[in-house]
Amino acid sequence: MRNVNDAKTIIEMLKRRGFGLDLCNPKDYLVFPPDWDPAFEDELYGLLKKYSFRIFIRDVIKNRKSFEAEDLTKYSTREWVERYIRFLVDRGVVDTGTAGTGSRRPLYSASATPSSGSWPTSSGRSSALPRSGA
Repeated sequence: MRNVNDAKTIIEMLKRRGFGLDLCNPKDYLVFPPDWDPAFEDELYGLLKKYSFRIFIRDVIKNRKSFEAEDLTKYSTREWVERYIRFLVDRGVVDTGTAGTGSRRPLYSASATPSSGSWPTSSGRSSALPRSGA
């Protein structure tokens, strides 16, 4: 966007079409630690370029109460799923697993979503997220 007026115009267009906007900090409500360091952010960005990692993260969030490697192999090989799990465990994003079962869970909450309407307005740096409904 070129300037603030462009942003306002886009927001007005979305509202006319029945979309509401929630403002939030882009790092709130993620499955990743809120205080991540730049090195982690760079590694994460590199992995997010891979479609298989994005699908893997989607399935981790979907199975956030408990998951095993087998639960996440629909779109990736077991080898890649285990690499991704190791990445998340090494960085403290998911727990190390229940002894003997391999069952894991994320250590951070990604339970609130824009579609649930439960994202709060942030007074800090924010981004607009469209949500359906008037």
